[in-house]
This record gives sequence, structure tokens and C-alpha cells, in this order.
Amino acid sequence: MASLRRKPNSKFWIACYTDEHGVQRQRSSGTTERPAALKIAIKYEDAHRKQMTEDQVRRAMNDICEEINGRRLNTSTVTAFFARWLAGKAANATEGSFDDAREELERLIAETNAGKVAISKTMSVLRQVVFLPTPECRLFSEQGMELFRRRGAAVALPVIWGLSISGYSFFGSCADTVGRLLRLHGEFTAAEMQRRLTEREGDRAFVIRIARYNLSSMLDWGLLDYDAGSKRYRRGKPTVAHDAEILGWLAEGILLASGRSSMPQTQLFASNLLFPFDIKPIALAQLAGANPRLQVIRQSLNEEIVGLRGSMSD
Repeated sequence: MASLRRKPNSKFWIACYTDEHGVQRQRSSGTTERPAALKIAIKYEDAHRKQMTEDQVRRAMNDICEEINGRRLNTSTVTAFFARWLAGKAANATEGSFDDAREELERLIAETNAGKVAISKTMSVLRQVVFLPTPECRLFSEQGMELFRRRGAAVALPVIWGLSISGYSFFGSCADTVGRLLRLHGEFTAAEMQRRLTEREGDRAFVIRIARYNLSSMLDWGLLDYDAGSKRYRRGKPTVAHDAEILGWLAEGILLASGRSSMPQTQLFASNLLFPFDIKPIALAQLAGANPRLQVIRQSLNEEIVGLRGSMSD
């Protein structure tokens, strides 16, 4: 049975456990908290006795790391890896280049996620979001990549965010849930986020697991802060967005991610999906001028509707 010991000159607990051959092993738990250290010792023993696969071991240790520190291990989740890849390879992202890029992409992913399942899932989402977006997202995606090619790191976060919420629907659901909790309470726990998600997505095991991964991506991007003492997440430093080109592109992304063809201006720019940004108001004429796929129609004296061109009647 797993147990703990501590050397007189060290503050860290040592995990003691028995491997699959009956050999006694000892390994530092890396923590000074006894309950957390005991969980780590049990996971070490389980990994040996059950002969877990690499992916199973990674998931087990990720769960412990998140419970202690509020975040996953330093590995690239689907969207976090996408951020890194986009910065280096955006110029080559075309529909026909996925097969050509496959080998290099798999090699880059394997640097932090060597498991076959992790590589396969990451490749699947990259293919959908970057290389083969849905027909309704194709022009939006192409413009986002062009924005990044022209303007580089200054627009990296808005581009990554817009492509992720529009092309990866579950990430969009997670982002909307986080934005709603921050708007209502200013902070939340992982359990609160997961409970809201299961209400809208169904009580399925993958919902809770993938939600944790997406939450880690938001932490990695600096969109959220985490307080280890209270185990609560709060909004990180927002990115100021006042550029007509970026706002016009993001507005289209909000419509696509929400499954809407149009939305009142006040509702659009108050969307929970925009929680990472500090939106500075601009004239709607500038918005539509910067994005030819948008049009603005006045509905009443004080209400204007922003919609996708061709889906609204004048």
C-alpha cells in the first residue's frame, strides 16, 4: 500500500509504493501538502500495478496537478498548441496543404504530447479549424489568416480566439460559459463551470475532461487568473480591441459561433464570448466597411442590427 515519508532536511514528502514486480520504490512527490502527496503516491502505484498506457498516466498526473495548482501539466492542449503553430506556420495554411504539413505538425505536437491519441485529436481539430473549416466559416478563416500574415503578433490573440470559437464548437461553449460566470459573479470554480456545461451539453464524461483542457488553454493565454487558495478563477488582463478591422472580423466570429445570422449591436458587443477583450466603441459604418461580409440595418430609432450580408432583408 502506498505511504509517505519525509527526510529530516527536506520539506517535501516522499511517495513510497510497490511496483508491478513487488519492488519497493520511493520518489519525491514534489509537494509539502500531505493529502496531495498521498494522492500522488497512490497514482504512482496504480500506474505501475495497472501498467497504464502513456496517455492514462498523463491524465492521472494532470488531475493531481490541477487539484494542487489549479492548472494542468505543461503540455499543449488542442487550442494552446494551435496558438503556437499559428505563429510559425500561418502563411502555409491552405486547404490543400494539410497532408503536406502532417508530418511536421505531428512532430511538433509530439514534443509536448507524445501519446498517439493526443496527437490524433490535436491534428483533427487543427484540420477542422485551420485547413478545412466548414463552408460557412471558410471566408472568415481565410481573412483571419490573412490578418495574421499582415499584422503578426499584434493580432495573434484575437485571430486565435476568433478561429477557435467559430471552428471548434465545444471550445466556443466553454468560452461562453466562462464569460457568463465572470459577468454574473466575477469569479468561478472549475466545478461551477463544469456544472453549467453539463446542463447545456449533457452529462458526459468527455464534457468535464475537455472542459478542463480548454480552461488550461485560457490560463496559458493569460485570459484567466487562478487563486490557488480559494481555487477560483478570475478574469485576466483584458486585451484592448478598438481597431475596426479586428472588431469587424470578431463580430462575424461571434455570429458564426452563436449560430446566428444577425444580432442587435448592443447584444453583439456584450457577448460572453468577448470576455477576453476590452471593447472600445466605434461607428458601425466603420465595422461594416472593414468587413464586407457584414451589413448594418437600423431597426428602430435606437437599435441597429449587425448581420451577415445576404442573410438579412433591407
